[in-house]
Amino acid sequence: MAAPLNPPDDSIAPRLLIPVGIIIGIGLPIYITRMYSRLRIHKKLSCDDYAITLAQICCIVGYALVAVSCKYGLGRHTIHVSPSDRSNAMFYFWLQVNIWYVGMTGMKISVASMLIRMQQHSATWKWVLWIMMSVQVIVNVSAIIFAFIICIPLRAQWNRVPGAKCIPTRRSHAHAYAYISINIMTDLLLSLMPLTFICRLHRPKFERVVIGILMCLGLTATAAAIKRLADMIYMSLSGDVLHHLLVPTMWCMLEEVLGVTAASIPYLKSPAERTLRRLGLLHVSNEHEASPSQMGLPSFRIPDLESSNANGETGSSKDGKAGFELDESSRTAGSSK
Repeated sequence: MAAPLNPPDDSIAPRLLIPVGIIIGIGLPIYITRMYSRLRIHKKLSCDDYAITLAQICCIVGYALVAVSCKYGLGRHTIHVSPSDRSNAMFYFWLQVNIWYVGMTGMKISVASMLIRMQQHSATWKWVLWIMMSVQVIVNVSAIIFAFIICIPLRAQWNRVPGAKCIPTRRSHAHAYAYISINIMTDLLLSLMPLTFICRLHRPKFERVVIGILMCLGLTATAAAIKRLADMIYMSLSGDVLHHLLVPTMWCMLEEVLGVTAASIPYLKSPAERTLRRLGLLHVSNEHEASPSQMGLPSFRIPDLESSNANGETGSSKDGKAGFELDESSRTAGSSK
């Protein structure tokens, strides 16, 4: 059935603003708790903390920009939006897109840095993650450059400029498809890489379930990227730009805010354990009880976040930096000599 020639003057902006706003509202306290815990224990931050801070700022700034764009008409049918409002809507949308590129880079660098510490003794693991971080930086920097050169002069992207020269739509869509495809692959890798060691963890079932939930959040971000790719195929056939830009933008922002929130959740383990102990809901294990490493089994711990004894002392890596490590019986035996 053909679309009506005069569609109703309504807006689908709440489809973006409500879910993304809710997730930011949930993720911001999680981020604040993470940073408070990190600063309280170590008095300094690591690379992944700075990267996730950049991503969190980009989430909030990007949400504010897209809200202003919606105020000027993003999400409405273009036929009902005045030329000046359309220009403003597209300008703030363009700003949000570039902020989003920066936020995605920060989020993925943060997750990759955390994964490097999970397997800090594996050279192959490190090389794969360093290559992935490099690819993310290159891809997102090139995307920002492309956003600046897609039209000459630049303002032709949101204003009608006589004599402006723009890259053909087909080439723009090809660039977008390639970018999204790379994003999907990196999302999948970052979500599934913990499978290489999660099955070997000799930790309580609850902790393994939590790690599994975090992986599911990462896969949810991947699903958002796939849905965005499908929506772009439909959008390329539509001339109602303001109306049909909103849904792909929603999936973009959901991918970002879900990833940022998931990246901070592991750091809530230590403050959550302390709170449960104070409430009497979690009992401290006997200090003479054999640990997994003493039994010759690998164990997964976060030395800079977990308490080393009942008095709340904290452990850290030798260089004072945050670290994930797999303790093995050989190192336990060596330390006892």
